[in-house]
Amino acid sequence: MGEADPAVILRQFTQHLLIVWDEPRARRFASFFMREGVLATESGRGSVQAAIRQAQQEFGQIFRHWMEQGRIQEQVSPEHLVWELLAPLVTIRFLYLHADATEAQRHEGHRLAEQHIDYFLLSVRPT
Repeated sequence: MGEADPAVILRQFTQHLLIVWDEPRARRFASFFMREGVLATESGRGSVQAAIRQAQQEFGQIFRHWMEQGRIQEQVSPEHLVWELLAPLVTIRFLYLHADATEAQRHEGHRLAEQHIDYFLLSVRPT
């Protein structure tokens, strides 16, 4: 993965993520997650924070490799780039890909995700 074009990989990753998150079961989970206030509990916050750290470490290694190759900018840490990539996508998930989302809302979520990845790629390309 580290040898492939970052734009191709990140677009494929985003598309795959949205397909998975747009499945009925995943949308029901998103609704449950929000309804039950998982982040309102210490254990819930801790498990989400641990998942974020793990994603930053694992995906950050790919970003670090791309940085070393000069394929993306080195202005911020790889771990922070993971945050910048994923935080808007997670927001889109909970706002547009939940159990009660209409077809139009889900379509808008996909459109926003595409717009986000376009902007993200413009932001990290070498100058």
